[in-house]
Amino acid sequence: MKDAAKAIGGAIDPVAADVAKIEDLDRLCAEVREHHGRIDILFANAGVAKLALVSEMAPELFDEVMEVNFKGTYYTVQKALPLIGVAGTSVVPASKAAVRNLVRTLASELVNRNIRVNSVSPGVIETPLFGKLGLGEAEAQELGASLLGTIPMKQFGRAEEVASAVTFLASDDASYITGVNLPVNGGRTQL
Repeated sequence: MKDAAKAIGGAIDPVAADVAKIEDLDRLCAEVREHHGRIDILFANAGVAKLALVSEMAPELFDEVMEVNFKGTYYTVQKALPLIGVAGTSVVPASKAAVRNLVRTLASELVNRNIRVNSVSPGVIETPLFGKLGLGEAEAQELGASLLGTIPMKQFGRAEEVASAVTFLASDDASYITGVNLPVNGGRTQL
């Protein structure tokens, strides 16, 4: 740790912490709060690489990689938020990114077994989900209008449109497609 601080140079105040341990992250943030009061830049970059095929991945190895690479980053950000001043964060986009990368890995590993792996990323779809967000009628309408403004096609999707995309990817018409993510979102992330 001292060597790393010396190599970086300048006014470095090193703190040893294991991002896979919540208590270490709490201690790290407490020390930052006590000595500096805030975080101006957060670079959450801890990571490990433990490689194994999906068919051979031991639960312990999977847990270790996820604890450091995903949960470590997620909880580093969560614990640092009060020192950054960000109002909040969501696990939904992070979980979607994790699934997207899992699809790429599975597609690569299973291609020799003639198994195609793809994903579909629905955008804002007319489902009962809006009613389950715990929002009042006015808040739900405001959220809907705000989301609609981000969709180039200026309409919400329908569940049938998502089903059609999934059906296509599962069909023989998509026999030469693997490892892709098909956004079904009215152009929201493409345009």
